[in-house]
Amino acid sequence: PHNQGKLGALLLARGRAKAALPHLERAVAGDPSARDTRWNLAQALAACGQTARARAALVPLLDAEEDFAYGDALLLAARCERRMGQAQQALDLLAAHERQCGPQPGALYERAHAQRALGRKAEARATFRSVRAASSAQVKWKRNADRRIEWLARVWSWML
Repeated sequence: PHNQGKLGALLLARGRAKAALPHLERAVAGDPSARDTRWNLAQALAACGQTARARAALVPLLDAEEDFAYGDALLLAARCERRMGQAQQALDLLAAHERQCGPQPGALYERAHAQRALGRKAEARATFRSVRAASSAQVKWKRNADRRIEWLARVWSWML
């Protein structure tokens, strides 16, 4: 299972989520307690559009450690909930994420989409607009990594 997990992680890191999926599934089946492998499986499932399975893979991780992957597991769980039509549950997960990690551009972007899904357009517009301020408050390397999210948030705020 360890080698299958490593191979799956390498494929996932290269952007080949579909190819990584069978390796990660075998690795998790062989060693269900391997948290990193389960995290990689959830990411690969989400990238392949298997949202419900990705969310199910995240449940044991979040039960054991809510701030797994520095809060990214909560963020992915919220994205999965929103995509499954559970916007209020996504907002609850994002509130937990913000308590642990503070306001981050990716989480604010997800929050705005959940608000939009609930029909709260004015709130969503304000949240989309707050992404830029959150991004500018971060260190330079992180700001550079969040430029795409910042740009998408700007476009969405104009569309609402």
